Amino acid sequence: CDTMKVGGNLDSKGYGVATPKGSALRNAVNLAVLKLNEQGLLDKLK
Repeated sequence: CDTMKVGGNLDSKGYGVATPKGSALRNAVNLAVLKLNEQGLLDKLK
């Protein structure tokens, strides 16, 4: 897929995942990212 950065960083420690407005995936993706962050796995991916 094609991705692009729009504007500055949201937060040096944060992550953002875009979903279409009203997407059923929004909550599931948000919870999965939070869980990975709590487990320290997002830092390992850097």
